[in-house]
Amino acid sequence: MANIGTPVTITTNGTTIFSVGNRHNSDGMKRALTIYLNGDFGGGTLVLMASPDNGTTWVAVPNATANSNALFNVDISATSFSLIMSGATAPSVNVWFL
Repeated sequence: MANIGTPVTITTNGTTIFSVGNRHNSDGMKRALTIYLNGDFGGGTLVLMASPDNGTTWVAVPNATANSNALFNVDISATSFSLIMSGATAPSVNVWFL
């Protein structure tokens, strides 16, 4: 499991899970999450998923699928996010959750 703010490189097909922990400002307001994707997708596709219950249930985030460099701003409540890479040959995608 990767942590928010720590870059990760996706190099195989499969799932990478990110724990987002407490995403609230000092005033208690939820803050948005920004996801940067950059690199060689190897012909594959990444799908962003969100979980409201620490990974028991996963739901695809609308309009958050990429097969090339992308940036997503997500403003939803979730305890974890995952990226699922599929159909890739030798991908090397750098991911930042900020």
